[in-house]
Amino acid sequence: KNLNLFGRYLKGKMAQRKFSIFQITKMLPQKYVGRPPSAASQMALFGDEDHNVLAKINTKVWGWKTKWGYPLRHIFKRTEPSVFKKDFESQNLNTTIYNLRVTPNAMYQMDEKGSFDDYIMRTPPEDLRSNAGEKMRDLMWWYMEN
Repeated sequence: KNLNLFGRYLKGKMAQRKFSIFQITKMLPQKYVGRPPSAASQMALFGDEDHNVLAKINTKVWGWKTKWGYPLRHIFKRTEPSVFKKDFESQNLNTTIYNLRVTPNAMYQMDEKGSFDDYIMRTPPEDLRSNAGEKMRDLMWWYMEN
């Protein structure tokens, strides 16, 4: 479909030959880096998204390296996920949860699972990464047993 992505266009784009003056590192999701979830994501449903950090390396100050062998200056920029407040109706909890903060990633995962209740019940804790989600899951299991 996208013929412009192949051939001559990608010839110079595939391999990076040198670093630019201001090199920006790629963002990795927090759970793949091994960082614990942020406090903001514990009372919301963030899915795979979380607060993240971009590192910008300034190589123009004294050249590429100092006498210790490290880049001279790092500039860190903290990025935040886009968060929406939504109301969710839960059949398992028999209530409506008002103003729950969710990210688009969590909403896409809810669509894949089928509903809000299925997302909470069937998502493993490693992927849910939310204290509020875990408490809702425990409460749903308690209602189903009793």
